[in-house]
Amino acid sequence: MTRITLYLLLPVSIVAAGSLVMAGSPQTFSTFVTAHTLSAGSQSVAIGQAAFQEAIRCTLPLVFP
Repeated sequence: MTRITLYLLLPVSIVAAGSLVMAGSPQTFSTFVTAHTLSAGSQSVAIGQAAFQEAIRCTLPLVFP
């Protein structure tokens, strides 16, 4: 289990997270960003570490079918 995690899952997840970040998925430590709307208002939009978490979620079924 440890070898699979260290030698297969972690490198594949890092590469997948890099490709998700380059595609535009958010990867930041801030939790909210303020967006200014067209009707002169503002709205809080939740962002976070989505790229790395999505990469792990997508690679787990490949390792453990």
